[in-house]
Amino acid sequence: MGARWDFENKLYYNSILFANNPQNSISFKLNDADTIKEFTFNALTTIEEDIMKRIRETKFQARWLEKDSAIIIKIPRMIYSQNWLEQLKSELMLCKDKPIQSIIIDIRGNSGGNNWVWLSVLDMLLESPLTYTPRFAATTDNDVIKRIRHKLPKENRKKIIKDKEIKYFDFIDHNNPFFIVSAHDQTTKHPDSLNAPNLSYKGTIFLLVDEGIYSSSGAFTALRNNTDLKIKTIGVPTGKLLGNGIDPSVFILPNSRFMFTLDLTLDAAGVSKAEDFYHDHVDFPITPSIDYYKYWYDPDRPYIIDEKSMYEHDEVFIKALEIIKNNQ
Repeated sequence: MGARWDFENKLYYNSILFANNPQNSISFKLNDADTIKEFTFNALTTIEEDIMKRIRETKFQARWLEKDSAIIIKIPRMIYSQNWLEQLKSELMLCKDKPIQSIIIDIRGNSGGNNWVWLSVLDMLLESPLTYTPRFAATTDNDVIKRIRHKLPKENRKKIIKDKEIKYFDFIDHNNPFFIVSAHDQTTKHPDSLNAPNLSYKGTIFLLVDEGIYSSSGAFTALRNNTDLKIKTIGVPTGKLLGNGIDPSVFILPNSRFMFTLDLTLDAAGVSKAEDFYHDHVDFPITPSIDYYKYWYDPDRPYIIDEKSMYEHDEVFIKALEIIKNNQ
């Protein structure tokens, strides 16, 4: 469900499979020791479009997994919907008196949206509100600073100049300084917060991730760099630029009218080397088999939380349960 750069092996991967014609198919063979496996994906363009459409339309869900004493929450997109959050809150409250040993949040395939979604979900789970201040690195170019200031809320536009901090990142360019910009505080208490009891959970939250997460979902995974919240990621890294950010600027070339976007800032939290700016570290990386991807791309796969399907075919979920048990 996306392309990624593999920092460890210095390779580029792409798991987006399109056919030139929706009626065509892609077949390939995988040499596995002495065995050759053959796989065929049919009508790939239609499948990909159908998958993304169903992900967008799938509401937030939560279920109690009795045999693992765990709650699994599924957030397919960061779409802020008060009705969807109310429904999720109701499902979570059914678990309030359960012997909760772990909480798993599945954000695989979640390409982002609104931070208030995952902040609101955390408000349902945590004993007390969580507040953090995103910190961004930007060049000291005056035009860049003006653009960033314009994108910040009005109450923070003076703060960017008043509280500017100069820092040199030797691993990037020891001659040119960066501004460290403090943005407005983020909190799990939304103005329209659902005023109901939460789960008062104090343990580790495990996030299931894959190549498809981006934007707001990447900000969620990077939250551990801004707070003491115990978050562990399990799955496949993206190789994309994640973390907190400010909306990119859009540029249009005058003659061709081609458009492109440019990120003006990088998330500066917890950065000690250039690679850290990606905020793409996965605590427990998993290399799924081709059978998993065939399962993942299957248009008939349930997009609701289906325990039977997950326990039998979802390699990332199954591996996550093993990792959680070994780290409790």
